[in-house]
Amino acid sequence: MSLLRFMRSAPYKVKPVPAYALRRSQPIEEERIPHYDPKHFYPMQLHTTLANRYQVAAKLGWGTSSTVWLAKDLHQWCWLPSRYVAIKVNTNNYASQECAEKELRVTEHITRANPADQGRYFVRTLLDSFTLQGPHGHHICMVFDPFYEPLWMLKERFEGRVFPPDALRTIVRMIVMGLHYLHTQARVIHTAKADLKSDNIIMALRDQSLLDTSLGRPVITDFGLSVYGEKAPYTHPIQPNGFQAPEVILRASWDYSVDIWNLGALVWELLCGSGPFDYATSSSDSSYSEKKHLASIISSIGPPPTDMLKRERRAPRYFSDDGQFKFPDLITQTRGLDQLLTVIDGEEKRMFVKFITRLLQWQPKDRATVEELLSDPWLQQE
Repeated sequence: MSLLRFMRSAPYKVKPVPAYALRRSQPIEEERIPHYDPKHFYPMQLHTTLANRYQVAAKLGWGTSSTVWLAKDLHQWCWLPSRYVAIKVNTNNYASQECAEKELRVTEHITRANPADQGRYFVRTLLDSFTLQGPHGHHICMVFDPFYEPLWMLKERFEGRVFPPDALRTIVRMIVMGLHYLHTQARVIHTAKADLKSDNIIMALRDQSLLDTSLGRPVITDFGLSVYGEKAPYTHPIQPNGFQAPEVILRASWDYSVDIWNLGALVWELLCGSGPFDYATSSSDSSYSEKKHLASIISSIGPPPTDMLKRERRAPRYFSDDGQFKFPDLITQTRGLDQLLTVIDGEEKRMFVKFITRLLQWQPKDRATVEELLSDPWLQQE
């Protein structure tokens, strides 16, 4: 045994525990995914050592195109506390493989962009990567620090399942710093099919060596469908239903400002419990449509500027030549954000409305940049 290996952490010893057989007829976890094919997923076994370094300890989660595993880092020096990592093991089918390769490239780029910038602390960065050869192909693996829980789960702990203004302000300030890093240092637009929303902002652990339950900072994650800002503007459709920015619905070009729109919708939801455009389209028909979404935006922030409509190729589908919305029955009532906001009042409400209005603007050029948001009075309050 080499001296270097002797000085590193030893694999933990597996203790025999009772095993319970699962019924083959009852699918669990990723097996419940539509069109699930076991050949696409790596057949992970607990306690296996991956890449001659990471000993698998437990399963953390799963999705349509990956599984995530907690593993002990055997390269940690033996005199230091044990270190654990989270390993994302991607599926091997072609579409997922292509997305995994892109996510790896973008995440590597984000990780290297500027390690000295303080905003990097609020963005999930890559520790390592490797490839596993499975029985039916190879699987791209990405190694990260283990995190605690997504922002939506943390929100559930507060009264009314919303953040109080002081707590929200602290979290939003850090998210904006992370977004500032993505926009100005990495030059990456986060928003694509996966929005900047409470699902992909994860709370870090304060002490990762101990895997304790003390919450740390919020961290922006999920760059699988992010794009490089230097290649903007883009025109391809992005964002899930209900989160689309106006320029996306109208099939106009989009750039960094779509992240600002999503940030505004996210912040409102964290404070109020529902999105800013969920109020106006409550009807017996709950199905989504773009015209309903536009009606909801009009109800909340007013009609779009006519000069904007003249430039958008799909505007005639929804607006007349003089800028009138063609489906007025869908507009329940034009109330404005100030009237919609009822959970806070006084000076706090005035400053928050001023802040959120800078994010939720029809025209991308009218939205604040991340640099401008960092000095916003509402965020600067102590």
